[in-house]
Amino acid sequence: MTESEISPIVSIGMPVYNGEKTIREALDTLLAQDFKDFELIISDNASTDDTSNICKMYAARDRRVRYERNLINIGPTANFNRLIHLARGKYFMWAADDDLWEPSYVSCMVEALENNPDAVLSFCRYEIIYADKQPITGRDDWPKLIGRDRFSRLLLSCSGRGVNPGYIYGLIRKDILLKCDGMETRVDPYAAGDVATLFHLLCYGTFVKVDKLLYHRRLNHYRHISKEPLFQRLKKQSLFLMVISYLKFLSKYHRHYHILRIIIKETSLNVLQKIILLIMLYRAEFLFYFDNVIQTSRFWNRTIE
Repeated sequence: MTESEISPIVSIGMPVYNGEKTIREALDTLLAQDFKDFELIISDNASTDDTSNICKMYAARDRRVRYERNLINIGPTANFNRLIHLARGKYFMWAADDDLWEPSYVSCMVEALENNPDAVLSFCRYEIIYADKQPITGRDDWPKLIGRDRFSRLLLSCSGRGVNPGYIYGLIRKDILLKCDGMETRVDPYAAGDVATLFHLLCYGTFVKVDKLLYHRRLNHYRHISKEPLFQRLKKQSLFLMVISYLKFLSKYHRHYHILRIIIKETSLNVLQKIILLIMLYRAEFLFYFDNVIQTSRFWNRTIE
């Protein structure tokens, strides 16, 4: 076995749960990469469909593929983080079991990090594929934020510009990701846990963007189409239960902002910079609640009419 096979340059980690309908296409586009020095680790979160058999077939066919299965469902965040500790590469990337990549995706991401030693993550232009509408280009204003000095990029992130969650599927320096303890476990994964993780990574270095459309992120596929919007679910409840459910929803995002403040306090910025960033985070949290209350009020007004 060669040194490259023992420690590949890139580790691709694919968390999956019941992905039988899309995982073949995702695996095919990853294995067709023009960059060959990688391992592809699949962590199956106790799927109940045919995912296991599909993954075993790919692992038997290509020695770069490693298939691991959890005996029980450990939850999405733990499954994401399990992959980091299974990885042997210098660089790491998560790969969703329903997304698609152009053949030069990995090679372009590696080149970007090799050429930018201060960058901790590389990504590219991407499009979002919906089940029921034409693909749209992902938000493309991030280069204005990600290349600045640490205080400036964190300030912009705290001031409402936000962090583009799509970047969580970029290529990341594994040692830096481990310093962040991987995917943020203190935030609900469905309440911007990916955003908190990216925010933490921005504390350690810049992100670099490759100006090519190399990634296709699939949303609203078969797993999500049947899910009702939050407002529709609330509408079916009594007023009391509706209020309780809505407060629980907002509390998850309070936790998100609370963790961002903890991350800021733990950075090596000076006291004044930390105070400014904390103030901006409190402002952003207030505006988030205010916007949600306004949207909810408008929804109920339309419902009553």
